[in-house]
Amino acid sequence: MELVDLIIELWTAHLSSFLKTVWQSLSYWRTLSLILISLIALVIVFRKKIIDLLFEGRNKEHDKNIFNSSNQILSERHLIEFLDELETDDAYFLHECRPITAFCEFFRETGNQYRTKALKKHSDELLKALKELVTFLAYNFFVFPKGQEDRNFRLCLYPNLNIDRDGEGTPEEMAKYNKFQDELDKKCKDAREKYQEYRYAIKGKLFI
Repeated sequence: MELVDLIIELWTAHLSSFLKTVWQSLSYWRTLSLILISLIALVIVFRKKIIDLLFEGRNKEHDKNIFNSSNQILSERHLIEFLDELETDDAYFLHECRPITAFCEFFRETGNQYRTKALKKHSDELLKALKELVTFLAYNFFVFPKGQEDRNFRLCLYPNLNIDRDGEGTPEEMAKYNKFQDELDKKCKDAREKYQEYRYAIKGKLFI
């Protein structure tokens, strides 16, 4: 203990003159003040990035949970198969569309929003494309054939304009049908592309 006290006394004696000079130095306090002001300014300017870095781990865990929950509602395979069916047959079964509407409903809730900006952006774009597709289906597809007893109805794009279903095959009908068919293909293509972009963003940010 005496040895420790001796060492402290020696250091105190050695540094006393230096500390006295620093304490009385105006230049020292000005420099220290500028450093502190600069640090405060940097924190203010970059506060959002600092907060993002502090909460990055928590946000990533939240976003992983959101993706896993939404993916259980609408898987990539189901969406691709649904779009393929629409593009090749201009028809779908009612139950096949329900996961898509449920997926959109899931993201309507505030607690089910991605916190990462890029994921929020791509999910919003995907939802917009899916909603436009579902709206198009609701207004332009009809139960065919008629008299289906199963509640899982099969719906077709304007069967009354399609010569292979309930149309007469007139040039006017075919022209109208082709117009709706082109619009359907555009909606499907947009939904497919937006899902791919969304999925790539998920892989890049969450490594899933």
